[in-house]
Amino acid sequence: GDRVEADIATAPLWVKADAIALKQALVNLIDNALNYSDDTVTVRLSQQRQQAVVQVCDRGRGIPLAEQTQIFEPFYRVDVDRSRVTGGTGLGLAIVHTLVQQMQGSVSVQSTVGEGSTFTVQLPICQGAKP
Repeated sequence: GDRVEADIATAPLWVKADAIALKQALVNLIDNALNYSDDTVTVRLSQQRQQAVVQVCDRGRGIPLAEQTQIFEPFYRVDVDRSRVTGGTGLGLAIVHTLVQQMQGSVSVQSTVGEGSTFTVQLPICQGAKP
């Protein structure tokens, strides 16, 4: 929709990944960003060394620092009251974490309360891939 914008610094990038799993991970991250922010969500693609880097950035409520290490655990919800409003089971980020790890990648978060969150997925780039 009109609330998601793309910022592609490097393309194409080729990664060895399960296309369905990668799509599911990105959909979960973008869905969360849209649910927890009323503003535009930016999806960035870039390359850092031998890694493809996808960042999903929102300007939402943010996640308290003390809780950022727990958000990838199954059923963990940052705020019970928000859970009632946004729905969900607390499995989305745990699924993202599992899917990305299965593709030999990593997922992390940087967030500031009141400013928003950036979720970063890093996946190894395939050497010698051709379109």
